[in-house]
Amino acid sequence: MELGQFALVAALALLAGFVFGLFSAGGALILIPILNGLLHVPFRQAGSATLLIQAITGSVTAVQHARHGNLRPAPALPMLIGTALSSFLAGKWVPKVPQEVLIGLFGGMVLLAVAMLHRRRGGEEGGKSRASWPVQMLVGFAISFLPALVGIGGGFLYVPALYTLCALGIHQAAGTAMLLVVVTCVMGVSGRILSHEQIPLSLVLIFSVMTVVSSGLGARTARTLSAPRLKAAFSIFLALLGAYYVGKAVYDRASLWQPPPGKLLVLPTGAASVRALAQPHRTIG
Repeated sequence: MELGQFALVAALALLAGFVFGLFSAGGALILIPILNGLLHVPFRQAGSATLLIQAITGSVTAVQHARHGNLRPAPALPMLIGTALSSFLAGKWVPKVPQEVLIGLFGGMVLLAVAMLHRRRGGEEGGKSRASWPVQMLVGFAISFLPALVGIGGGFLYVPALYTLCALGIHQAAGTAMLLVVVTCVMGVSGRILSHEQIPLSLVLIFSVMTVVSSGLGARTARTLSAPRLKAAFSIFLALLGAYYVGKAVYDRASLWQPPPGKLLVLPTGAASVRALAQPHRTIG
């Protein structure tokens, strides 16, 4: 990697970390467009790199949550098991999914993240009752498959699930969700590696270091700005980003579609038949 390329990658990594710290969310939603759209990394590789970056940076964040007493793995153990299994299967399945489908799913997940960003925030007391082990495991399996498939952590899905099903307060749900994000990323990457997916390790290293460095600056900057305006600006940005990727997926899919060869003969033949019927018939006599 040349010096100019390194400087560009480092600057983009610092930007991604700053945005993550500024909004306390959306790390993967920013990383994939940067890697795929700006650095021209193939979408599957961008997803694999993003999972590995989040596994590293998420581990640092999870330790910070643990120090503040907001990491509660025991109540969420069934969900962790379901998440681990589902994420691994999703990683193994990635090579079988067309790239335009992955792009469309990513756009849909971004739009879902916008909707979840504006959900009503729960109180600190948490859910009234804890769901059974099978229910938690099934929910963990269900909500982690698509995030692992497209290459994001899925924290915006885990927080409300932990709050509702595991009787955790909102801060404990947020802290424990980071552990589920790490599990999703580690197991998703493991499945991809076993499926012989390539990962740009040099980019992973640079982004991991720079993201950790700049996320703290973003968090400090957020305290000096208007939270509602930040949320609105971030939502608009994500909505445009999600709409772009959904539109791109539809366009790419339509460009690849071709009608079956047999049906190409039907229209000309049918048109010729109509013209023949429309012509006046000559009679003998």
